[in-house]
Amino acid sequence: MAKLQYTKAVLTQEYLDTLKINQDTQITDLKLPGFFVRYYYITQRKTFYLSYRAKASQITRSLKIGTNHEMDLDKAKELAIKYKMAVSQGRDPYLELKGWVVSDEKHLIKAGVLFDKYVEEYSKENKKISTYKAEKLYVREYLKPLRNFRIKDIDIEKIHGVKNQLARQSQSKANHALAFLSAFLNWCELFGYRKLYTNPCKVVKKYSLPRRDRVLSQNEYGQLFEAIEYGKQYSSCSKSGFNVIKILALTGCRLSEIKNLRKDEVDFDNGLLRLRDSKTGAKSVPISQYALSIIKEEYDQSHNEYVFPSPIIYDRHLHDLKKPWIYIKERTGFQNMRIHDLRHSFATVASLTGANLSVISSVLGHKQITTTQRYTHINNIAGIKLANEVSGKIYEYAGMAKQPSTQDCYA
Repeated sequence: MAKLQYTKAVLTQEYLDTLKINQDTQITDLKLPGFFVRYYYITQRKTFYLSYRAKASQITRSLKIGTNHEMDLDKAKELAIKYKMAVSQGRDPYLELKGWVVSDEKHLIKAGVLFDKYVEEYSKENKKISTYKAEKLYVREYLKPLRNFRIKDIDIEKIHGVKNQLARQSQSKANHALAFLSAFLNWCELFGYRKLYTNPCKVVKKYSLPRRDRVLSQNEYGQLFEAIEYGKQYSSCSKSGFNVIKILALTGCRLSEIKNLRKDEVDFDNGLLRLRDSKTGAKSVPISQYALSIIKEEYDQSHNEYVFPSPIIYDRHLHDLKKPWIYIKERTGFQNMRIHDLRHSFATVASLTGANLSVISSVLGHKQITTTQRYTHINNIAGIKLANEVSGKIYEYAGMAKQPSTQDCYA
């Protein structure tokens, strides 16, 4: 693209008609501040603009007025003066031309109506089903106090009221509701239900929550696996639930990725879980022989399309792991432990092997490392090797001298 040069002049029709410059040039008018024309020497096209700073947003814009094929200079200046008057009145001509200005009718709509519209027409179509369901919960329960207010009346005071009320139950819950509300109000602004740049959530601070990372030690791995095996034999909880938890410890997968695992997503031949969907979309996750041996056992016993079927509903997957997880926590004393911390622990053991970060990323299924995506095949091979090393190390920590049989795991 040719470099644009800048100059100033008193713009007249005669000046433009006789303009001969052998380079693309922007010419600012000396008599009408903010008005300028861009001249393109190859096409001889001249485009008129107005530069201004919108008062409400404090954004500087270059508003295209038209070209010399659409209007003459006098008409362009007439429009520029009209737009400058609008700016002096606190309006934004760019937004008005785009149709992004709030009408009297729109900003009187009650928030509850727009909550439902946002969730059903936007979230349902553009977000994951889990997010859509969570946002329905926010609207139904968390943000109920705001439903009867007009959308234009949602202000800092009302948002603080909801935030403080939710914080009595959980500061984390208050933060989630605030994040949803901010996204919702941005959507309202975009579609003209509120004035742009009026989202009060931008100045409402979230609660600073303590980090809850919890990593298992070598001894704790031993306690975990002992509790799993003991629970499978002597507790009234589902044996499959304990196996899911064991696989989570051995793979670093997310709970939903294993709990919702379908039979056709297990690639025994290549040691991969080929997930059609996950938090980061479709992906292939390398897993170890140790984990595959457990999956193979459940796979052969499953009566439906899921590796871990529900014992209650015939065509569903295993749903609730609360009972086996509570059993494990009570037996081990890991009262501050979350299931997701098994993923953190796996990553920590992986880092102790000295593995490359991109390989660890491929095993965990992270999307941020672009190298992982570029060299999928190579990382799958290295990832399977790492998955076996980490699972073996975890078994070593657990003090299990006898490794599980992996015979026929890939059959």
